[in-house]
Amino acid sequence: MLKINRITEVLGNTGFGKTTLYKRIDDGLFPPSISLTGRIVGWPEHEVDAVLSGIISGKSNQEIKELVKELVQLRSTKANLHSLSSLVEINSNLNVQHGNL
Repeated sequence: MLKINRITEVLGNTGFGKTTLYKRIDDGLFPPSISLTGRIVGWPEHEVDAVLSGIISGKSNQEIKELVKELVQLRSTKANLHSLSSLVEINSNLNVQHGNL
């Protein structure tokens, strides 16, 4: 299950200040936020955890940048897989309701 962390959680979990967080995002060292509504943003918890794990394990800035790039690319893949999974589940439920399985 996906969990989205708001900025206060991200700042608390990383120990970064707001300026540092946004500088790291600008430098490609932290994933950008996703928009939840017009003015509310958040970060997928697994992305925050992955970057923190990379930092803790001593990855170089270049390795962190590559990790962030991969995480952001996976967003569209996961969204597509989630949509496909939902469609398959809906289809299965309809088949069961109509006695097709």
